Amino acid sequence: MVGKIKLNVNLIDKHKIFRMKGIYDPETRLMNVRRSVFSRDIMRFVVDPDHIYEVHGLKSSYLVFVDNAKRESVNIERVKKIIEDGKKTEQKVTETVEAGTSFPVHSDDPVDLEKANTLDVHSERAFWKALLQQTKIPLSTTIILLLAGVGIYHFLLMILRAFGVQV
Repeated sequence: MVGKIKLNVNLIDKHKIFRMKGIYDPETRLMNVRRSVFSRDIMRFVVDPDHIYEVHGLKSSYLVFVDNAKRESVNIERVKKIIEDGKKTEQKVTETVEAGTSFPVHSDDPVDLEKANTLDVHSERAFWKALLQQTKIPLSTTIILLLAGVGIYHFLLMILRAFGVQV
């Protein structure tokens, strides 16, 4: 069982990048991100473990890039196919991109609201706990419902027969 991991998050929203901090759960592959330290709003993203990068410096940390529209992590490594002597080999490389060419990391699609709501609400334990408490019927209500109507007639007959009275 692996504990939760603190990550630095670069949230890509069209042509803007927001730096945030998040907590990643490897078991569910979900990452919780807050907009700021004092914010109560939590955004959740699906993160592929292969998209988490280790950043070296004074203190090593982990970094992940996520797309706001897809609510998923983004892989920014490129795979270069090299053909030598008729053999194809694939190699992960990081190259400098020329000024005239670029490749899109973000998607130009609108925000997927259904997926955002699913990640934000349906994966939260408090939502399911509240739903279960709404459908749970207390014992006193159950007894009242059993004793109501025809149930009370049979209940009285049972008590009277226990005392020896024939009705």
